[in-house]
Amino acid sequence: MRIFVRGAVALVILIAAYWGWALAGAAQLASAASRGDAEAVMERVDLQALIRSLASQISRAFADQNPQLQNPPSLGHGVFLNGAAAEMLLRALLTPENIAALLSQGRVGVLNANGKDTATLWGMPSLGEAFDARPLQVIMHSHFDGPRSFVVGLDSPDGRYRVHLTLSGLTWLMSGVDVPEPVTARLAKLIAQRIGGAVNLRGD
Repeated sequence: MRIFVRGAVALVILIAAYWGWALAGAAQLASAASRGDAEAVMERVDLQALIRSLASQISRAFADQNPQLQNPPSLGHGVFLNGAAAEMLLRALLTPENIAALLSQGRVGVLNANGKDTATLWGMPSLGEAFDARPLQVIMHSHFDGPRSFVVGLDSPDGRYRVHLTLSGLTWLMSGVDVPEPVTARLAKLIAQRIGGAVNLRGD
């Protein structure tokens, strides 16, 4: 019995330590973003995985907005937004500076076709502020969804964002963000408006 109790205690300590390690990885990412150190931020971001995560969500949002276009005929009329279209805008949007701004200030602005600033398109709670001002809430809203995959939840008026981190070697990398539906809807509309070549027009 004593061996069982000791084993259970040791397991709890190991789990707590692993959880703390993942939280520390997220906190280090938030700290680098708060300092405006874009280079340090990118060392803790898996950019390709982040883009794929967002592109998939945006493509689904566009399909939901346009159900009549989900299965366009190969020779008919219609418009559809594919994953490549989403990735094109995201690669322009997710610069090191913009990722740092998103994590530290909770917003990303977009330029219009004339290169002028438009209103903030994508806003989310600041990861840095969450760790500084609401660390207990960060802990309560964090969990593992796999042995090497950790999630930090951030509440916003649009809904809850979920920042995904994946263990790569000995470093926790930001590998995705689950974005609330109202935000993905706005992003899908922007991409449909902004990327003519990647939004496929059939029958024209």
